[in-house]
Amino acid sequence: MQLNEPAQLFYYLELLLVEDVLNVSFRSLSFTSTSAFFMTF
Repeated sequence: MQLNEPAQLFYYLELLLVEDVLNVSFRSLSFTSTSAFFMTF
């Protein structure tokens, strides 16, 4: 993949950023649901 175009590079970085945000939010979501699950017992 050629990344000499600034728009393409920006798009690639944005994809990485979105992936990071999704990973973090999914992790925190699973963590909170797990702790809530253990708090009910």
